[in-house]
Amino acid sequence: MKSVLATILAFLLFGCAEQVEEAYATYADAERAGAVERGWVPAFVPSSAHDLNETHDLDTSAQTLRFNIPPSDVARMVAGLRLVSTREGDAAATLNERHGLGLASEVYVVCSEPRNGALAVDRESGRAVFDTTINWLDDACR
Repeated sequence: MKSVLATILAFLLFGCAEQVEEAYATYADAERAGAVERGWVPAFVPSSAHDLNETHDLDTSAQTLRFNIPPSDVARMVAGLRLVSTREGDAAATLNERHGLGLASEVYVVCSEPRNGALAVDRESGRAVFDTTINWLDDACR
C-alpha cells in the first residue's frame, strides 16, 4: 500500500510538469517535429541551425533556445534586430554569463509576438541563445 501511495504522490508531483525540453540535431528535424510551426523555433533562426535545444514552460510561455549556426550566417540572422545599448549592458553581460557565452558575445532585442526575447550570439563560434525570461525586455520593446 505504501508503494502505491508513493507512486501516486510521485506522479502528482512530477507527472504534471509544465516544463518541456526538446532537442533537435538540425533545423529540419525541428521543422518535422512541428517546433517551427508552433513558434518554439522563432522565425529569425536560419535553416542552417543545428544542435537546437529548446526549453519552454507551458503555463508562462517562457522559453530558452540554444543553437549553433555557421558564423557566416550570424550577420544575416541579426539583420534588423536591435543591438543592446550600453545602458542595458549589465543585463546583457548577465545573460551571456548565465548561458556560458563569452563577454564579447553580442546581445540583440527581439520584439515579436507572442513573446519578446533577447538573442545572445557569439559571432566567432556561431553559438546562440534566445531567452524570453529577461525582465527588461518589455521596456526595451516599447
